[in-house]
Amino acid sequence: MKHLLLFVILLGFATPAFAEELTEESVKTLYNDMAAIYNAPKIDVPKAMSYMRKHYAPDSQYKINMSANTFPEPQTLVFGKKEMIDSSSQTLSSLTNSQMLIDFTKTQISEEKDKAIVTYNVRLNGQVQQTAINNQIITVDYDAVSSCKDLLAQEQGVIMVSRSVCNMNAQYGQAH
Repeated sequence: MKHLLLFVILLGFATPAFAEELTEESVKTLYNDMAAIYNAPKIDVPKAMSYMRKHYAPDSQYKINMSANTFPEPQTLVFGKKEMIDSSSQTLSSLTNSQMLIDFTKTQISEEKDKAIVTYNVRLNGQVQQTAINNQIITVDYDAVSSCKDLLAQEQGVIMVSRSVCNMNAQYGQAH
């Protein structure tokens, strides 16, 4: 469950929306629109799922190199669009009081304005529900810092994530 949560949280980082022209400003706006979904006491899961279905390319791939204080060794996960969407709904519903901050470090747009490479850092914190050793559901603090590089492509006016590589460090805190 913890690995899935880390993955799903990262998925939200790279979900742009509709734009007529691929520009640095439209890219920032698109990422910030997704962050707005996460900046809530409770994430609107159907809205997040709809966003992901629309704005991840059919053949998109996601690679996450992650470490966390809850598992001993760093792990690498690779997912496609279907796996991402199939695993997201339940995990997103366990995240509450979340805040996402995005810091763009570099945006390169092709001359044709149909592709972009975006490099950014993300901080996401909030609380997550987990099952304790005694099978009791507990709420714990969550704080993740990631650095990501995404390849975006524009098709028929919709900007989509084609590839995403993120390095993530997640910390789980005290139970409430």
